[in-house]
Amino acid sequence: MWQKIPRVAVSSQQFQCTTKMNNKIQDLVSRIEMASQNLSQDLKTIGQKFLSKIQELPQSGSFNIIAFTVLLLFIVACC
Repeated sequence: MWQKIPRVAVSSQQFQCTTKMNNKIQDLVSRIEMASQNLSQDLKTIGQKFLSKIQELPQSGSFNIIAFTVLLLFIVACC
């Protein structure tokens, strides 16, 4: 009913190689996590700068916005 699991002989050299690979993988994972945190922070900073620049622009009336939208639609439809 129960089967014995065969023992696998692992040399110390194989164990050291596996340990080194695990350490390298953990190092890569931590670097990727740090890079993703930096990227999200950079994107947030860029978004905040973009929003502040947009808020500094002069306000347009509804007629100007509608005219600009119609112009964009015309350009997109022609292409």
